[in-house]
Amino acid sequence: MSRLGEKYFELGRGYENFSENYSRPYLLGVNINNKEKPFVIAMGNHHSDMGATKLSVDELVSGKWDEHIRFSNSEKFVESLKKALKNNEEFPQKFILELIK
Repeated sequence: MSRLGEKYFELGRGYENFSENYSRPYLLGVNINNKEKPFVIAMGNHHSDMGATKLSVDELVSGKWDEHIRFSNSEKFVESLKKALKNNEEFPQKFILELIK
């Protein structure tokens, strides 16, 4: 598992063909030490611009970020997270800890 900066582990990465010469990156990462807003989503844009937002567990699984999740190739991760939440597992869920080993 690769690192995103000092605090985050990359969970998923993907690209959207934005133009002939540019593919926009989409990232999903997690900071297991931040229980309030452990997830970060990031997206690139032309001219090396990058935007990032921190999300809570509930925000990530709310459906609002489904397109970003799809573009970052993280659908399986989010489905696993939803199952863990349904089983009342506390954050960080065991499967997340196994992913970032």
